[in-house]
Amino acid sequence: MSDDNPAYNQKILLGYGAIVSLFLFGLALTAILALQQERLAARYPGSAPVSSHSNYSQLPSFRWDDFYRATDNFTAVYNWYSLTFDLGAESRALGKCILLEGATARYIIKRHTSVLLCDTPNGQMIYVTRSTSFN
Repeated sequence: MSDDNPAYNQKILLGYGAIVSLFLFGLALTAILALQQERLAARYPGSAPVSSHSNYSQLPSFRWDDFYRATDNFTAVYNWYSLTFDLGAESRALGKCILLEGATARYIIKRHTSVLLCDTPNGQMIYVTRSTSFN
């Protein structure tokens, strides 16, 4: 292989460039899908999404606010969030609403989860706030 063949060298460079580009695209797609799956983990099974908001303005920390409506009984929804996110007993209760809060740290990731669960005549209203920061 000679360095005096510029067309051959350009083809090699173009081939490597395409491989690296495909790898980076796949890596970005995997990260996006993982984040989407992580966000959907906070949705109570069978609940209907009402609203959603993301705040990525202070990267590497970000915050997700989601609001769901569920028709299951209050105790079932409370237990699911308590067990799924290891939130323990409620931190505050007011009327027919309960606030569950908890924080977890794993490796360099710290996550704070807050769930406000309200019992209404039309079902359970679920407000989930999850903030994640990287240390």
